[in-house]
Amino acid sequence: MTEHPDKDTDRMNLAVLTGKAGAVWARVAEGLRWTARTARARPYLAWLAVTSVVCVILMIFVDAPLAQNLKIGMAPAATDFFSTYGGAAGKPEAYLIIAAVIIAVCHAAAYFNVVAETKARLKRYQDAALFFIVAVLAGGIVVNIVKPIIGRIRPRGLFEDGSYGFHMFSTDWGMNSFPSGHTQMAFSMAIALTLIYPRYDVLYFLIAAALGASRFLGSVHYLSDVVMGAYVGIVVPLLVKQYFYDPRGINLRIYFDRDEALPRPREVPPANLPAADKASGESRAP
Repeated sequence: MTEHPDKDTDRMNLAVLTGKAGAVWARVAEGLRWTARTARARPYLAWLAVTSVVCVILMIFVDAPLAQNLKIGMAPAATDFFSTYGGAAGKPEAYLIIAAVIIAVCHAAAYFNVVAETKARLKRYQDAALFFIVAVLAGGIVVNIVKPIIGRIRPRGLFEDGSYGFHMFSTDWGMNSFPSGHTQMAFSMAIALTLIYPRYDVLYFLIAAALGASRFLGSVHYLSDVVMGAYVGIVVPLLVKQYFYDPRGINLRIYFDRDEALPRPREVPPANLPAADKASGESRAP
C-alpha cells in the first residue's frame, strides 16, 4: 500500500522548515557567542550598551510620567529640599579643594621629612588625592561633552509648557539634562574613595545613590539622566586607573594601623619595567 502524496509533501515541508530553523538558531547562537566574547573583552562597552538600552526604555515609558507624578505628589518643600541640598552637596569644588590641600600638605611634609618610610607613605597620600581629583574631573569632562550634544530638555520644560525631548547641540542650561553631572560626581567620588580606602565602600555608594536620587526627586533631572550619570561616574575612574595608574605601578590603596588585618593587594609593577624589576616590585604595601 503506497502512502498518500500529501504525506510526502508534508514531510518535505517539515524538513525544509527544520533546516531553516536550524540555520536561524545557528546564527542566533553565533550572535550570542559573539556577544559573550565582546562582553568579556570589553566589559565597559557592554555595560554602556546595557545602560543605554535601559535609558531609552526609561525615556519612552517612565521619565515623563514619573517626573509629573513626583511634581504633583510631593510637597513643594520636599522638592525644594532635594533640589537645593542635593545640588549643593553635588558641587565638586569643595571636595577638589580638600584634595588639593592634602596634596600640598603631604608634599611639604615629605620635603622636610628624612624617614624613607614616612616619605613613601606621604607620597602615596599625594597619589591618592591626585587620583581623586583626576577621577572626578575626567568624569565631569565626559558629562559636559555629552550634555550639549544630546541637548535633552530638563523637567522644567515639561512642567512649564509640556516640552519633552531633545534640542541637540544646545548649551542652554534648560537643555543639558542628560546625563546628570551631580550624579556623575557623586559616583566618581564613591569609586575613587573605594579604590583608595575601601573600608567604608558601602557608605560611599549609599551617599552617591542618595545624591543621585535627589536629582529626580527634586525635579531637576529625569531618572534616565541619573542612571547614565551613575554609569559615567563609575566607569571613568576605573578607566583612569586602568590606563594611567596601573601601567605606572602606582598603588592608590591607603592603610592605617587598624587596617593591618585587612588583606592587602600586591603592588602592580609598571608595565615598562624589565622582568627582574617587575618581580622585585611585587612587594606588600608599607
